Amino acid sequence: PPRSTPKPSSAASDVYKRQVNNLRDFETNYVSTTKYNVVTFLPLSLLLQFKRMANVYFLIIAILQSIPQISPLSPLTAILPLVFVIVISMIREGIEDYRRYVDDKKANSQPVRVLRHDPPQNLPEKKEKVLKEFADFVTNFPPCFDIVKSEELEVGQIVLLFEDEIFPADLILLGTSDKDNRAFIETAMLDGEKSLKKRETTGDINARCKPNRFILTGKVSCEPPNHELDKFGAL
Repeated sequence: PPRSTPKPSSAASDVYKRQVNNLRDFETNYVSTTKYNVVTFLPLSLLLQFKRMANVYFLIIAILQSIPQISPLSPLTAILPLVFVIVISMIREGIEDYRRYVDDKKANSQPVRVLRHDPPQNLPEKKEKVLKEFADFVTNFPPCFDIVKSEELEVGQIVLLFEDEIFPADLILLGTSDKDNRAFIETAMLDGEKSLKKRETTGDINARCKPNRFILTGKVSCEPPNHELDKFGAL
């Protein structure tokens, strides 16, 4: 699903203006695909079990067998198998949801290069911290860019990507190293297509958007998240 997009039906984002964008009600770039948390796991997973008609049927049988006037059988013969099946199913749900949590945490912790909004402060200490946390990612690290986690990415920030890197959010192409102002992307993770898709930017904007020389300001007004992968409406 699209990420870092505005909640309203249409909202504008100022490029590179953090203070302005922070005043607007934008979604964060945090990704969560889990169904439960520590509080909701027990009630929600239990409710899910009784959405299955087979479990409801055996629950009714267990209740009827608990009434001596109706059934001479011990209620345990129906209750224990039902409890066993439900507990095993809930354990499986918990394991699967935990795996989703681990995957989400990994995705949210992916490093992203963003153009620095403010003058550098304590840059040597910050650079040392970055080197420790993202040791395999600090190659091609321009001095005017910071490295943040994917979940910390904000609407309106300028992102620097290199070849074969995964997009951390929905992005608009501003500049490219290609002399024809083109970039080619693969959307296999979205639609399964491995053929490269061409994206282009204008020469004037491309000339203003270089890693060591960024001279651009503006505003982007775009549509809210949807399932249309082939088109994008924005001004």
